[in-house]
Amino acid sequence: MSLKVDIDITEVVAENGLNELEASDIAEGLLDKCLEVIKDNWEVVANDELASSRAIYVAGISSHKKTSDEGVVQLAGTLPNWIESGKAAYDMKPILLGGKNTKTSKSGSRYIVIPFRHGSNTSLSENFNSSLPKSVENVAKKLKPQEKLKKQNIPSPYNNPKTKPAFSNIETKQSFGSYTHKSSIYEGIKKVTKQYAAARQSKYSTFRVVSTNSDVNSWIHPGFVAKNLAERALDISNLNELADNFLNNYFK
Repeated sequence: MSLKVDIDITEVVAENGLNELEASDIAEGLLDKCLEVIKDNWEVVANDELASSRAIYVAGISSHKKTSDEGVVQLAGTLPNWIESGKAAYDMKPILLGGKNTKTSKSGSRYIVIPFRHGSNTSLSENFNSSLPKSVENVAKKLKPQEKLKKQNIPSPYNNPKTKPAFSNIETKQSFGSYTHKSSIYEGIKKVTKQYAAARQSKYSTFRVVSTNSDVNSWIHPGFVAKNLAERALDISNLNELADNFLNNYFK
């Protein structure tokens, strides 16, 4: 995803009798300002709208000049662009099993262990995959180092395996069946506590294995609804007003 910015000051040059050096100075200065404002507003909108994907999305926003009067503000990365432009439901297994950390079992099946980070009930969602329900957190925070949360200690109803209902993707006309987890998503959770300058903080982790033998519907992502944050950033940047103010200040 990229927003192209072209600076055309032909009329300004003619009206003010500018020489080539002056025209180039104005065009480049205006371009720098436009790129800066668009990028800043794009980051602001992303920080306001996104949670767990905020950091990776914002990190993908950059700007650069191609010439003295042409530049782009762009969004790099597969996930950021899916968030921006939308993505139909898809099977995550080929992606997860295609990474360099994938291992092969004795039987020949490929697999990888996926960590899930869970924050406390009051944690910022941008830092974790999910936040623990308060009743689960009350039990988990009593865990000793390396101790895992057992099924019998998980409060109801969180001790029961979750079921993801079947659904169909209207755009692709593709259907996905329901899937019931083998166990509670909180079973086996471990607590890791770290001491920081101001306070001690605990985070919680679970691990799930994906392999070539995993259920066909076990790793289906529902997809992303397009956020269209670039368009919103461009709207609030109000480039026409920005250009007028820039030129007024230049000719003071």
